[in-house]
Formats: sequence, C-alpha cells, structure tokens
Amino acid sequence: MSVVERLYERASPESAESKRYEHLLWNYATFSRMNQLQKTRSGFGEPKFHVNGSPFNGDWGRPQNDGPALRASTLIRFANAYLDRGGSIEAVKRLLYDSRHPTQTVIKADLEFTCSAWRAKCFDLWEEVYGHHFYTRMVQYAALQSGVQFAKRMKDVGAADWYKLQSMTLKQILTTHWDPTSGYMQETLDQSGGLPDKILNLDTATILAALHTLDQTLPYRPFSQEILLTAQELVSRMAPLYPINGNSNATLAPAIGRYCEDTYDGYGRSEGNPWILTTTAIAETLYHTASHLLEDTTIPPSLKHSYLHLAQNVTDAADTFLNRVRRHTPTSGALSEQVNKNTGFMQGAPHLTWSYASIITAAWAREKALRKMMEWKDDRPVDVPAQHYDRVFQFPIFRVQV
Repeated sequence: MSVVERLYERASPESAESKRYEHLLWNYATFSRMNQLQKTRSGFGEPKFHVNGSPFNGDWGRPQNDGPALRASTLIRFANAYLDRGGSIEAVKRLLYDSRHPTQTVIKADLEFTCSAWRAKCFDLWEEVYGHHFYTRMVQYAALQSGVQFAKRMKDVGAADWYKLQSMTLKQILTTHWDPTSGYMQETLDQSGGLPDKILNLDTATILAALHTLDQTLPYRPFSQEILLTAQELVSRMAPLYPINGNSNATLAPAIGRYCEDTYDGYGRSEGNPWILTTTAIAETLYHTASHLLEDTTIPPSLKHSYLHLAQNVTDAADTFLNRVRRHTPTSGALSEQVNKNTGFMQGAPHLTWSYASIITAAWAREKALRKMMEWKDDRPVDVPAQHYDRVFQFPIFRVQV
C-alpha cells in the first residue's frame, strides 16, 4: 500500500483520483485494524491472512515483525497528507491514532508493538530465515522515527519520547550489520532457525531496506557507501550465476536475484532465479544516487559540469537494469515474481503486486534524477582533474566510469 499512498500524495487534492486513493487507504486501515484484533498464532507478527481477513493458521515462517512497522510508516504518511489537506482530525483519532494506552487505533498499536518487538528474533521478509535482520530493523527504525514526529503532532508527547528512546537504541544496533571484512552489509545476525543455506549472508533485502525507508534520515541510504558496495557485490556475484546474463552488455545489465544460494524457483525448491523486484531495486538505488550527487550544496561551481556528467553516467547505468526487465517482459506487460534463469520467461507467482510496485518506484526515482539533471544542465565544458571525483565515490560503481 506504500505505492498507493504515494499516488495519493501525488494526486491533485480535490481530484477524483485523490478521492479514490483516499478511499482505498481508509479501507486498508479498517482492514488492518481487523487483522490486529484477530487471534493468530504469532500476534502482530502474523504474516498471512485470508482475503476475508481471517488468519491463516497453517505452518509458515512466523513471526515476521517487519509488517507492523511498514504499515505504520505508510499510514503515518497518509495521515499527515490527509491532515495537511484539511482532513478531519477526529477521523484520524478514531481509526489511526488515538493517543491512548492501550490503544484502539492502527498506527499507535503498530508503533507500540514495534517498541516491544524490535529486540526479538523473527523471520525475514523472504519468510525463510530466523534471526535478527537488517531489513526488519531498518523498517522498524524508520517507523519509530516517523512515530516520534507524528505522536507530537497528535499531542502524545510521552509516546513520542518513548519512540525516540527506542529508535536511538535501535539505530546503534543497525551499524553492527556492516562487515568491513566482507565489504558488504550482512542481512541476518544471530541466525537460529530457518534455511541454513545462506552462507554468504549477501542479500538484496539490504538494498530494499534502504529503498523502503527513504523518508527518514537513517544511517544507511540508497546512496550510502555501504549500500552501494553491497549492491556492487550482488551484481558481480550474480552476473555469472544466471545463464540469461550471458548476453549482458553496455546497455543490458545482469538480472539480479534475492541471494546467491537461493533455491526457491517460484513453485518449490530446485534452483533460484532472478526476480523482477530485485533487478529494479538496483536500478532504483542508482537513480537515487544520481539525484543525491546533484543535491550536494557544497559542490563548487567549477565542478558543476563534472558532477552532472557523473550523474548522467550513473543514470545510464540504472537504465541498463530496467532494460533487463523490459527484455524479459511479455508483450502483455504481465509481470510475475521471477524470470527463469535459463529461458528468460516469467515464472512463479503471476501478476505479483510487488513486481509492478517496484517498476513504479524505480520510474519515480528516474523521473527525479532526470529532472535534477535538467535543472543542472550546463553545456560549458570544464576540465576537472580525475581526483576531484574522490569527493563523490571512493570505489567504482558497476560500469560507471569517471
């Protein structure tokens, strides 16, 4: 629902489109509250419900504690946008945030749960590994940070202080996932259950963590050195892993999977494949990096042209990952979960919502990067020594040359 909320913010306030998205988001909040009140096998960390709202009680990888945090962040953004447009504060208090404890509202219930659950182990976003996960901790931190400001807006000062205390402690723990020896972010620490196969602990979930927490000032952003180094390691290891990547070239990047040891083929366990959403995640990361290059207010005028050139190169590199997705998309435009690593055809869950959402968010990131480059457009050539680029990157990024 995060993309739906973004669409709501992007729509003209009084338009029919805005009202349609607002209606969907209120329905989502109502349905979420019903989920929260259900008796489930894992409480708020329950990952799976039937379409009628009743919990799935079969065996599954549970609990998954990223869900409440993600939901809180999405609904906080919605509540803020709704109120900024003159929406009813009483409607927000009635369903979203009531400042009471125990609460009867969705956002506050999710924030209170996150405060109590972030120290606990759980299953990861892929529903396969039990431990402490970078992705889960990042989205929990982002939710609590958003919760601090929103609680203040709702005059719930005591809760704001509590959320801030929890988030600051969690922020310090996030840094323990960076491994300078391997040179990439470790997705899971203290694993004590689930699949034992992830020997490298190199996972695109770390990239998704940075993308799904863009609203907050986190220790790690999509353009942070640690995230870019992790992305680079993923690309270099996965390029030779899938046969369809044999045709990669300057305009066609390798397809990217979840992690190198993956054995889930979309139907069962055999051999893992590239995924749509993980390939577009690399593209989106690079688009955000290009935008970030042009947001540096300390850049001297003499380097303006050179930074613009570098941002263009990064954007071009990002485009090659979207080109890969385009190459394997059928003429119908239908996107499944995975791309068969041998044939290049779609397989796994058909019409996966997350696949479509990843295309939309990557397109928005590209739109922003192109807009910033247009704002910076300057045709005057400037001769700048190569060492000046050290202010931007201390390492190579994929095919980007400076």
